[in-house]
Amino acid sequence: MGDEIITLYVGPTRKKFTVHKSLICDSSEFFKKAFTGGFLEGQQGTIDLGEDSPEAVSLFIHWLYSSTVPLGKTEIYLHNLYDFYLFARHVP
Repeated sequence: MGDEIITLYVGPTRKKFTVHKSLICDSSEFFKKAFTGGFLEGQQGTIDLGEDSPEAVSLFIHWLYSSTVPLGKTEIYLHNLYDFYLFARHVP
């Protein structure tokens, strides 16, 4: 995976997530363009995803590292799972 780490700031509270750059770039054209193109995000190694759900991004990162989605049974979990689905669809 390499040793380069990037930072995602997610949601209105700007929750901080860190992830291996190669892993997230290999999984998504959106992140690949953001972090390997000439954009400011690539130069700084950070991106602001203020409109996205921190819970959905947490599920996405868990999925990146494990190829699984953790199980949950609550209504809130189902909502977060739906947000994860929407997030994962817009970052391919």
